[in-house]
Amino acid sequence: MEGLRVPLAGGVPARVHVEECAAARVAAVAELRVTELDARDGELAGRLVVRRVDGDQSVSVRRIGRSVLLDAWADLPLELTARAGAAEVGVTFRPGTCEPHVLSETKKPYVFPLEVTLGEEPPVVVELPVDDELRTALADLVQLVCDPAWRGSAPGRVGKEAGPAAPGGTGQPGRGSARRAVMRGGSPSADGGRLTSPRPERT
Repeated sequence: MEGLRVPLAGGVPARVHVEECAAARVAAVAELRVTELDARDGELAGRLVVRRVDGDQSVSVRRIGRSVLLDAWADLPLELTARAGAAEVGVTFRPGTCEPHVLSETKKPYVFPLEVTLGEEPPVVVELPVDDELRTALADLVQLVCDPAWRGSAPGRVGKEAGPAAPGGTGQPGRGSARRAVMRGGSPSADGGRLTSPRPERT
């Protein structure tokens, strides 16, 4: 065996390094998460929470971007003042497309970029953390809106049964074929989505 040194062309490795370092700096100061999920009227509402982990820097979230599948908006800016323990604002998700090829082929369905500022530092873009509860609720929302078999189901708290099973499903929300299509490709990565205005006008 022989070891080889191969130069990496382009700026992608450097950009990924910068993004990962920025995310690590934010995570060292504050935790971001979405809580109090409530699905109704074709939307998923919740609370975008920033909770201090360490330090005394102020934290500001000023923009949230959409994912490949879903629009997102929040009552921004979200400001965690210096030495404060936590702050929160409302956040809402709504399917932005029901195109079959997008539902079946997207590899990064739930990547929502956030523009975050720590103290006086320049703003950086990090991903909104998507835990299992939020991921399941988003998959259920996409299926409910985009699958005709689910339309007309009674809205309610996330986690309760939302209606009849979609084709190939089991009677539980998010277990049908549309969810499997959405979830194909595994966990999200850092280059999905684009930043939009905090709360775009809805028609």
